[in-house]
Amino acid sequence: MLEKLFAYFIRKRNSKFDTGEILPVKCKTPVISVGNLSVGGTGKTPLVIYISNKLSELGNKVAVIGRGYKRKSKGEIVVSDGKNILADVSEAGDEMLLIAEKTCCPVLVHSKKYEAGLSAEKLFNVDYILLDDGFQHRKLSRKCDIVLIDRVSLENPFLLPKGRLRESFDALARADIICLTKGAKIQDLIRKLPKNTKPNLKIFEVNFVQASAYSLFNKNNASPADKKYIAIAGLANPKNFFEMLTNNNYCIIEKINFSDHHNYTKSDILKIINSAKRNNTACIATTEKDAVKLKKYKAEFINNNIDIFVFPLEVIIKGDFISAIKECVSS
Repeated sequence: MLEKLFAYFIRKRNSKFDTGEILPVKCKTPVISVGNLSVGGTGKTPLVIYISNKLSELGNKVAVIGRGYKRKSKGEIVVSDGKNILADVSEAGDEMLLIAEKTCCPVLVHSKKYEAGLSAEKLFNVDYILLDDGFQHRKLSRKCDIVLIDRVSLENPFLLPKGRLRESFDALARADIICLTKGAKIQDLIRKLPKNTKPNLKIFEVNFVQASAYSLFNKNNASPADKKYIAIAGLANPKNFFEMLTNNNYCIIEKINFSDHHNYTKSDILKIINSAKRNNTACIATTEKDAVKLKKYKAEFINNNIDIFVFPLEVIIKGDFISAIKECVSS
């Protein structure tokens, strides 16, 4: 019943854009949207970072805009001007701060993403605006719609609250590029594509593999493979992170889950420290998204002789993905 009610409101909202009742805001600068059909856990943030850096390497100037989910600030915040980080995690949100730290791009957040797009265009002389989590944000016009789909979404194709989908697979009629992540198979996707799929739709397989881990408090320190670890994660789907650690032969003696975008408190830190002491280990394993929120507790961990090791993800894509994006934008 609730799923049908959710579907009704989604259809009603989308029809206002489809019929022109609501007109999207248009930027002069080409907008590239990276989004999901589902709620979280598909690998969107690493892909946004990948696209930003690849476009920058080609000599393009890129700005990244987003909402800054679970940030404590209001209005518009310039997280980075492309040279300096200008906001902390409470002002920027974990994902947008991570994007700012891992790219050389201006990063802006606003609860109305189209306003961030207009500001990015006004404040920075950029060639592309990259819209984070933009598939459902139809208020901002875009030249290229990239959608990530994981295996779980294909196997459990139900709308919220029964499943994880924000929209049905019919929404893929708007997609220009689909990225299959985390075990999603192309044959399973093809069975769910709508009949009015765009004729030039491109499909890519995107894999995420563990890159070199490092100490949060001293990046010159590599993660020791012969130690025991407490693994902590505040993700929509922490199972993938934990499996990556064990598949790379790290000894995980306890796993601690927090909710997605969890804002760590002193009580949480005490829980983690006590777990490490109880298990007689000084090593914590975590994600980059969690690390941007844990670093402010550096003193607490160091005073207890505990180090946090961050396990980043490397994006591997089969095919000429960036050329496909540029072709889509120019068409």
